[in-house]
Amino acid sequence: MATDENASLRKALVDRSLVSTPEAGVRVAAVALIFVPEGDGLSLCMIRRSEHPDDPWSGHMAFPGGRMDPQDGDGLQTAIRETVEEVGLSLQPSQCVGRLSSVKVPKGVSSQQLVVEPFVFLLEEPVALVPNEEVAAVYFFSLQQLLAGEGRGLFEYSWKGMPVQLDCIDLKGCRIWGLSLRILDELLEKLAPE
Repeated sequence: MATDENASLRKALVDRSLVSTPEAGVRVAAVALIFVPEGDGLSLCMIRRSEHPDDPWSGHMAFPGGRMDPQDGDGLQTAIRETVEEVGLSLQPSQCVGRLSSVKVPKGVSSQQLVVEPFVFLLEEPVALVPNEEVAAVYFFSLQQLLAGEGRGLFEYSWKGMPVQLDCIDLKGCRIWGLSLRILDELLEKLAPE
């Protein structure tokens, strides 16, 4: 089964260049969607961010990643560097099977216009991760469960004092929503059977 999922993942991302050219004046961040073999399929690594008053994504489920530094040549290098920093995993460019669409961060969340570039990595072996202080916990979610829509639902969120219903996935006591869900949903749509 994992072999079929590997092939599907590679096929879904084959048409996208790893290099992007962000607009002038736009800050870039990059994240790593890391798939590892688990049981008879693949599992996706996600982190729960540590609680911090200055972090707009404090305590949220996310992918390893962060803002581009001047020494990073591109988003791929940022995703690789940030993954080492946050979970102690040294990814290789050859493990990247493609990228997803860049996602604009909603205004008001970041002080500058920010775009997130998601890169997808496929590893051949399970990994042991060592989170740093930015990461409260690491989770692995079965690709089969995600594709089957397990945990899909809505939750109520207060936006500017008004209650709104937002899409989410609730699995393993975790709620995936917002920017992370937008990124994940693009990948799941590409992987869904025709």
